[in-house]
Amino acid sequence: MNDNLPQYGVAPTEHQEPVATRTEPFRSVAPAHIERAQIRIMLASYSDILFVMLPFVLVLSIKLFQETVLAVLASPEWSLASAVLAGLAVVKLMLGLVSHQKMGRYRERLVFMVAATTFLLLAPSLLLAGTAYVMEVPPPFLVYVHPVLLIVAIAVYSGAVQSAQNLLGKEEEE
Repeated sequence: MNDNLPQYGVAPTEHQEPVATRTEPFRSVAPAHIERAQIRIMLASYSDILFVMLPFVLVLSIKLFQETVLAVLASPEWSLASAVLAGLAVVKLMLGLVSHQKMGRYRERLVFMVAATTFLLLAPSLLLAGTAYVMEVPPPFLVYVHPVLLIVAIAVYSGAVQSAQNLLGKEEEE
């Protein structure tokens, strides 16, 4: 062990310098214009989510006056909204793939994200929506699965927008 190195939690000896403490506020390493661009991207994606969700929220709020909360949570509109957002995520990823010439080097990554979104979110959302429409009494687990799928779809859509923009940003820097 080197005696000249400062040790945390131990008072410095006469040969060691005291451990410096950070007194200045935290500063981001990213330039301000990049942070503003990321904020604009996220605001745009959240506005897309709000516009997509508007008709579903209206239908669900009307159903809330007619049915119980559990019946509303089991209704297929949740899965339909998830499917719409998953489809938008696929579109954003594909748009990122074809919108820039140099995006070809990220082709495998984007295609994998499209396949994973389709397989893990879009198909189950449509399957559960169809199941809830066809059955007279939907299974009770849908009360939990529908909202979770919607939250995952919102996260995937936001991630798809951010991923495509980040990859495009990398290309512009090079």
